[in-house]
Amino acid sequence: MGLTSVNVQRKLNMSQAEARLAAEKVADKLAREYGVIFSWEGDCAAINGPGVKGSCEVSDGTVDIKLTLGFLVAPFAVRVKDEINKYFDRLAEN
Repeated sequence: MGLTSVNVQRKLNMSQAEARLAAEKVADKLAREYGVIFSWEGDCAAINGPGVKGSCEVSDGTVDIKLTLGFLVAPFAVRVKDEINKYFDRLAEN
């Protein structure tokens, strides 16, 4: 088993600034649960952590998260993707 990709792209019915705040909240959740670090530069972030690399980009109310999971983290790919989507689903309901 090699590297596993997790890609989540969500169009949010909110302004660019609100979408950026939403992405930062997802980043905080991932940081707490998986020990990843988001290094923001404008509306883009590099994502790094134990067995995780990726990016998060916010543009035109769209959040695009791309992760590459290493061997030890790969079994959690479905859970990571589900948690990200659940967060954005809750946002859409409000």
